[in-house]
Amino acid sequence: MNQNIDGIIVAIAHARALLHTLGVHADNSEIPKSSEAASEEQLATERDAMQVHPLDGKGVIAILPSGFIHFGILRDLGGSYELRNASNLRYWKQRAGGLPEFAKTGPLSGDKIDKIGTVYVDSVLFFYPTGKWL
Repeated sequence: MNQNIDGIIVAIAHARALLHTLGVHADNSEIPKSSEAASEEQLATERDAMQVHPLDGKGVIAILPSGFIHFGILRDLGGSYELRNASNLRYWKQRAGGLPEFAKTGPLSGDKIDKIGTVYVDSVLFFYPTGKWL
């Protein structure tokens, strides 16, 4: 539940930043031209105050809406994500704990993994944090 609330807070901050970028107050009134510099300062302050994903900078398994499963080091880009040193998990051997166990213990022989480097994704269903193996 807290992740949902955190996601909503981040989405609101992004929407407010976009409104300011477009020169519109949250109440739909235009920002006077003379306050353009102040608006830039406020935008920078709001951008700094935006929350990043709690797993930012850590190893994750990302479950994508397309069904692909990637893993790598997460970087929250504020509305999208970067996975560094990423790989695509095509197949993993059966484990008693399923994919969460894979996240905890890492690959085994027989898993089919394709290295893909750095990828950028706009939408993720959820992340599993990985163990120290990544």
